[in-house]
Amino acid sequence: MGSPPPPYPGEFTVILDLDGLNAGLNTNSLYNALLRPLRWDALFANQTGPYYDIYALRCEDWCNIDVWQHIRDEMKFRLFGRHSRKCKLIEKEIHARQYNIPPDTPLIPVKSAFGGLGIYRTEALRGLRYSCKDKNGRMTCEHVPLHLAMKKRGANLFIDPNLLNSTPKEHIGRNSGADFPISLIAKFQ
Repeated sequence: MGSPPPPYPGEFTVILDLDGLNAGLNTNSLYNALLRPLRWDALFANQTGPYYDIYALRCEDWCNIDVWQHIRDEMKFRLFGRHSRKCKLIEKEIHARQYNIPPDTPLIPVKSAFGGLGIYRTEALRGLRYSCKDKNGRMTCEHVPLHLAMKKRGANLFIDPNLLNSTPKEHIGRNSGADFPISLIAKFQ
């Protein structure tokens, strides 16, 4: 016998990375995420260490750009010290934005995120597809065009700070792990 059906209408679609990132996911935090009282169309995981998925992130005052496109654009005209310059750009544009988000932080409204786990109201995905190209035809994180299309239709997307999975160590750097800025937390309350 399985558990009784949850006390909410609708169906959910869960997209997750299967590389061990979600192995320690707490089922209580997953259930609590589904029962959030406000209207949400997608919830994304936070991590037990620094929030690593800056590539998928689009959030006002945190990261509202394609960081890898920005790094590529900055590198185009640099002929000398390319490796050193790229490392500095990665530290500045990616690792310095990888904050530790306390689990008791309010939901963080985003235009896009992922963090290895996304829970979607299936209806909010209807008719949409994943794509790895942005509106200009450039390569981008496959989650971003989908989430921007959802936002265009009025969807509410959030990082749920209490929905914790693991931080993949290969995606963080020495500048990763600063405290989540209080100025950002104040905006979400």
